[in-house]
Amino acid sequence: MGPPQFCFALISPNIYTIPNSAAANLVWTVSIVPPPPMPPIGGGVTFQGPSTGETVALNWYGTPIPGTVIHLCATPTNPCYDPTPVCIDIIPPPHLYPVPPHPTVCAGDEVVFEWQGPPGQHYTWSALPSGMAIGAPQQGSGDLVFIAQNSTNIPLLGGGQVLSWLGDCKGVPHTWVVTVNPKPSMNQPDNIAVCGGSPVSVTFSSATPTTTFSWTNDNPAIGLPPSGTGNINYVSPKVSGPQTATITVTPQYTNGITCPGDPVTFQITINGSSVDDPPDITVCPGAPVSIAFSGNAASYSWANSNTTIGLDAAGYGDIAFTAADNPLPPTAIVTVTPQPCPFASQSFSITVQPKAQVNQPDDVSVCGGQPVVVLLSGSSGTTFNWTNSNTAIGLPAAGAGNIVFPTPNVPATQTATITITPVRGACTGEPVTFQITVECCCATDAGTLDTATIGVCGPKMVAVKHLGNQNLEPNDTIRYILYTNPANPLGSVIQYSDSLFFSLPARHDALRQCVLRRRHRRKPPAQRLD
Repeated sequence: MGPPQFCFALISPNIYTIPNSAAANLVWTVSIVPPPPMPPIGGGVTFQGPSTGETVALNWYGTPIPGTVIHLCATPTNPCYDPTPVCIDIIPPPHLYPVPPHPTVCAGDEVVFEWQGPPGQHYTWSALPSGMAIGAPQQGSGDLVFIAQNSTNIPLLGGGQVLSWLGDCKGVPHTWVVTVNPKPSMNQPDNIAVCGGSPVSVTFSSATPTTTFSWTNDNPAIGLPPSGTGNINYVSPKVSGPQTATITVTPQYTNGITCPGDPVTFQITINGSSVDDPPDITVCPGAPVSIAFSGNAASYSWANSNTTIGLDAAGYGDIAFTAADNPLPPTAIVTVTPQPCPFASQSFSITVQPKAQVNQPDDVSVCGGQPVVVLLSGSSGTTFNWTNSNTAIGLPAAGAGNIVFPTPNVPATQTATITITPVRGACTGEPVTFQITVECCCATDAGTLDTATIGVCGPKMVAVKHLGNQNLEPNDTIRYILYTNPANPLGSVIQYSDSLFFSLPARHDALRQCVLRRRHRRKPPAQRLD
């Protein structure tokens, strides 16, 4: 039977005793079988204190070499004792090869410790409260595997112990330690809609200190690169139409390693930002006005500075209205604004010309051969175009301006309808009509009176005889005039009468002479003395 075997602990000192051997005067020897390489390679063993006596203490240094045995023998030197040495074989303590270094992991990562040591060993481990706080089980055997946890916003340090075993021999405990970084989170950014040409600013934030951010952009047409880091600050481009991009942002926490959080997304929309500048326009009163806006905006709003043109004070979309009649040419400034981008407005003017008007002329009737003069009037700055329905009166079929012409001697009465159209610039007013009649007129003669002197006394009705030899035109009338001074017939008129009956005042000297007068329609009276 060989010597007994014991476990050698890697603690100092390891004490060995042979009871009741004090009188034997024991001398101890120790060796490693097989011998290890020279230090510092391999391990060694020495006595701690004297190597004689009933008890000795051994001290192990270095790392035990797998497969070696510590051979400890005690030899009696008292002649009264059997000199055969008493030996003990001590198995080197189980141990770990270098424990994995202190790792730093991200919350949610798998942590794996694969213990390694000499062949035949097995391992047990335990977790301290700090280790259990990061997700490790309280205890177990074999490799240590768990999912790292950290519900805080700061790194957590956790660990425990691991023991190596060789049979019933327990090795020296070793510490395992893991740092678990927090999983960073971030506050959800709001969706953003801006007008093209406007600045875009998005500041990312997190409850986890020192968090950084990386992002990707699925639509570079908004003016942002496909990817980047940090906050977003740039000036958007003016786009031809609305452009929308989805931005995916990943929070990152760095402490030894970089740990990403869950990505969040939001949208940036760049709206169309311009409206084409409409031209200034001038329109006639009563004319329809239609203005269609163009540009790259989603819609357009407008405001009108002067509602007297017939347009509302404000509205949306294209403009359609009827220009109002005004005595003066009102001008309105219309400001059109692209929506939803109110900073890119354009303005243009709408001027409504004053209404062209002509005053209604009276109808005209003349005898053939007499001139016609019709002076036209109306609104300021207006010209007058006219047409004539019957050129037989001596007037052309059309013309402009005042109507002045000599009439021909017509064989029969001719009537023409004259239509006058007022024009101011490009605007035409309401036409008016009147008639010109040229009559076929015969010679006019009022005839003669009996010019014998008539004497009367006192107030009396006097009758004078008209000889009835007049030659009158249709519609002519005869008026009789009683006057006192033959040298000044019209300056000494006493009475007018439409018949040959006069009521004389008392003591009037005499009826000197009667003057007959005819009046022609629409013609200054002509006088004839007989």
